[in-house]
Amino acid sequence: MAMTYGIENECLRVSINQLGAELVSIWSKTRHEELLWQGEAWQGRAPILFPIVGNLPNGQYQAKGQTYALPRHGFARNSRFELRTHDSQRVVLGLRDSEQSRLVYPYCFDLSVSYTLDKDTVKVRFDVVNDQEEALLFSLGFHPAFSVSHDVDLIFEDSPQHYCYGNQGFVDFVSQPHLDMGLSLSLSDVDFSRGAIYIREPQAQCIVVNDGMKALGLSFPDVPYLVIWKKPACEFICIEPCFGITAPSSQDTLLALTDKPGIIRLASGERFTTVNEIKLM
Repeated sequence: MAMTYGIENECLRVSINQLGAELVSIWSKTRHEELLWQGEAWQGRAPILFPIVGNLPNGQYQAKGQTYALPRHGFARNSRFELRTHDSQRVVLGLRDSEQSRLVYPYCFDLSVSYTLDKDTVKVRFDVVNDQEEALLFSLGFHPAFSVSHDVDLIFEDSPQHYCYGNQGFVDFVSQPHLDMGLSLSLSDVDFSRGAIYIREPQAQCIVVNDGMKALGLSFPDVPYLVIWKKPACEFICIEPCFGITAPSSQDTLLALTDKPGIIRLASGERFTTVNEIKLM
């Protein structure tokens, strides 16, 4: 059975599951309420997407001259991570390649996820290390679901100008219609029955989630894609900074991993690091 690890300070009590190194609870001691979605309509809380984000055509791809299969969003979210560090306000979990992972993903890797408390903020850091001689190809995504009421506004520091609806997780930023937006977006204006909305190159910034009862801030670094999604009529919103999206659904031939949108190429001996922050405002 997977373990759950807790960290705590005067403002927050946070739980992280060993399975997927997933953040499963952020309890505000000052507001006496849960900040992450805890419902059953969608089983996720804040899954980590690795080594791909989204789907592959027919679930398959090509790498190193062979064909492999990976599920949607990869395997990290269903993998048991090892505990590397744990104290009262910080926990670090790690996942390395294994004989089993190399059957579906032929690369050596070390993925480390750390959660650190700083007053009313949860800092989430991802490190990917390439300790093999050849380049490491991967994507990474963070998929937190925040508990909110139906009447939600997103407030941006820098306006993304527009967004597009996805089609089974893929969006064509060239040919699809662009829907205008400014520094704020009311989610009551978004038709999530059409799927998630996608923002390309949103710039590093903080997005404030305000439902009239509370405000949360999600800060993220430069990412190529920002995905915003919810299930219609459910009281949560997912804000997902992602290095990658689903491959084109029209792709008929076997997709090379190098051609999947957003793939990162990490040279031998290099480290990739990205940090997100969740703040109660």
